[in-house]
Amino acid sequence: MTDPFNSIAIIGAGRVGSSLLNFFLSKNIQVSAVVDTAQARLAAVRVTAGTCALHDDPRCLDPSVPSIILCVPDDRIASVASTLASTRTEFHGVFVAHTSGLRTSDELRVLSERGAIAGSLHPIQSFPAKGLHPQLLEGIGCGIEGPEVFLDTARRFLSFLGWSAVNVRKSHKPLYHLACVFAGNFLTTLGSEVLDLLRISTEDGGYRHIFPMADTVIRRLVNTIPASALSGPIARGDTETLAVHVQSLRAHVPELIPLYCEFVKRSLRLVDLPDDHKRKILSCIGDGEG
Repeated sequence: MTDPFNSIAIIGAGRVGSSLLNFFLSKNIQVSAVVDTAQARLAAVRVTAGTCALHDDPRCLDPSVPSIILCVPDDRIASVASTLASTRTEFHGVFVAHTSGLRTSDELRVLSERGAIAGSLHPIQSFPAKGLHPQLLEGIGCGIEGPEVFLDTARRFLSFLGWSAVNVRKSHKPLYHLACVFAGNFLTTLGSEVLDLLRISTEDGGYRHIFPMADTVIRRLVNTIPASALSGPIARGDTETLAVHVQSLRAHVPELIPLYCEFVKRSLRLVDLPDDHKRKILSCIGDGEG
């Protein structure tokens, strides 16, 4: 592999950093160093880190390292960048990326001003635990944002990794991150609500039997637009069923009524029903108050 990715330093050995470490090593990419201020996190990656150096201070990094990836909390990106900048006055040609889905390339301005090829590189994956198995990072998408020289270099890197680049508009990056939160976080919250409803309505919980249906829906979304993937009472305009749903929620789980009604309203935007029938549906579910 050509420079600057023949050697990479990772700053931050938490969920993302430790997962990228495992993935890079599985791709035979040399990770020259892992940096983390917490000795416990360094100890946790020591087994898989191989021969790479482990440091508790970014200032200990070898100045010849050609690529640095910051996997630190959002509110620490700028300060870590400043710490790196304090080690030398020249970063010409050094590839520096942070993995935040929310913060922009501006967080690394202090390094860009010293010649670094700097920007954001956000793996689109859920990281519920440290050291995610490398297989779960195969073929994923990755949001990239920064100056053109960064984007060009990042695309080459992602191509080598087998990842797909998603070009994120800098001014709208919070909306991009929000989309990831809806898909990666709120699905978990929705799963919790599903579990609660099944605990009330079935004798054995029935939770595991939901997954084949959910898997079918996700596969539809991969292959078609949401409007074509929607099924059920909203898609067929079944006002009676929707009204019964609200009645049952009012009797057993009234706190879910606002969420249910909002989902109905949003789902109506996807279906091809006459406007008067949509108004009838909205009328039958009420104002969304518990």
